[in-house]
Amino acid sequence: AQASGDVPAQEATGLEDERGFGGLYAQVEWTPLPRWRFDVGGRFNFTDEKRAGEVAGEDGEETASSRRSVNRGSGTVGLSFLALEGATEGDGLWLFADYRDAFKPAAIDFGPEAEAVDILKPETATSYEGGVKGRMLEGHFEWRASAFQLDFENLVTAVVVDGRPALVNSGEERFKGYELEGSYRFTDAIRLQASYAHHDSKFVDFVQLFDGVPTQLAGKRLEMAPQELAALGVSYFAERGWNAWATWNYVGERYLNKRNTALAPAFDTCSAGIGWRLDAWRFAVTGENLTDERAPVAESELGDAQYYRQTARSYELRLSFDF
Repeated sequence: AQASGDVPAQEATGLEDERGFGGLYAQVEWTPLPRWRFDVGGRFNFTDEKRAGEVAGEDGEETASSRRSVNRGSGTVGLSFLALEGATEGDGLWLFADYRDAFKPAAIDFGPEAEAVDILKPETATSYEGGVKGRMLEGHFEWRASAFQLDFENLVTAVVVDGRPALVNSGEERFKGYELEGSYRFTDAIRLQASYAHHDSKFVDFVQLFDGVPTQLAGKRLEMAPQELAALGVSYFAERGWNAWATWNYVGERYLNKRNTALAPAFDTCSAGIGWRLDAWRFAVTGENLTDERAPVAESELGDAQYYRQTARSYELRLSFDF
């Protein structure tokens, strides 16, 4: 086969991107009564991005540039209320709620083509969350239950344009669901933890071309976003001597594409570790994904219908010393 270095380059490409960020922010915590707490925060964001690309080939050189400046506020408001105070100090039942308005400049698309230097719109999100959390049995048992809704605009999504990977803003999305988590401490060293989450992630308004045909994806689930997540873990960490831990994680079914025509089955993974701890020395052996589950977990930016798989089974030997 011909060596790649012997093939003359058809074109040379270049990309320059300069980003600047600034902001003013303030945060206030207020406790008007012992049972009430308010958290209020605000930030004004200044962002500026300049981008230039060039392509030099047999037909000459082509250049293009663009610039986007966005000045926008963001912030959060939250409150919590001690609804029931326990007999032991620190125990109780709290109600909480918060509202958040977020802003973030879009990720950089590193495609070097001079004709594709348009800077993506910034991502914005508005979220609402409310729930209840408790601490009881002299601090041995802690739990939390919450529900949320997140309205997203201009989420950066990977697509394929003319057979090449690219990033685009994907209109409007809505993420909503609920989460449950708990932790029980049997002794100072032994702890059991569990969690479950139901996430409903769908497009609200996003039109994308498929084979040249504009397709409205409203109501479709986001690709690679599972609805069900669960985890269970147990750990033993003493101040000295042996320590050990084990975890189980469950990931539910998820669609591999935006049109929701290819459904990947659920999968679960297990990890564990064991170690020895002295005052300063620590030794541990850990194993990740012990069942060697290789399910697809993320869409690749290299092309359509290509995916990254779950990291294979791995082991780690760790030795550390605290000075």
